[in-house]
Amino acid sequence: WYMKALSVDSTFSLAYDRMAAIYHGAYLRYGGNYDSLAFDCLRKSIRIAPKYNQPYVLMAGGYFDYYERDSALYYLNVAYSKDSTDWFTMEKFGNFYGSSNTLLAKQYYDKSLELGGDSAEIYSSIGKLIEKGGNDSLAYEYYKKAFKIDNWNESALYCLTDYWQKY
Repeated sequence: WYMKALSVDSTFSLAYDRMAAIYHGAYLRYGGNYDSLAFDCLRKSIRIAPKYNQPYVLMAGGYFDYYERDSALYYLNVAYSKDSTDWFTMEKFGNFYGSSNTLLAKQYYDKSLELGGDSAEIYSSIGKLIEKGGNDSLAYEYYKKAFKIDNWNESALYCLTDYWQKY
């Protein structure tokens, strides 16, 4: 469908963003050259609509998955400079700092929630940070919130299952 949309309007940058997300997911599952296709789509999206922040966030996510933290942080900062009110960008900053600076990660997740990002992913991520800090019962409350928002969310299901196995 995205290819069809691009055949009608080759300047539809969002189609390139969505195709990149699909290619990146395929790369994570199957390997191959899907990662190259994902980055090619994002570069096209950036050329078409350089003021739009979404392709920069997606580029950051790709680099983060490849453990290229400097590149990931660079693209997150570019995305933030394009739109400092985007909850999705704040969530990705939280993910970026989640393993190295839990306090900063929590601040980004809170900012994401403040901006309207009421997602199961954010609540699951906050719960994981809290659990890392040793407060399992509070973490469980965040996992339940995540599950209530989206009971098919993989992260929420995993966190709840892991918690239930412990207790």
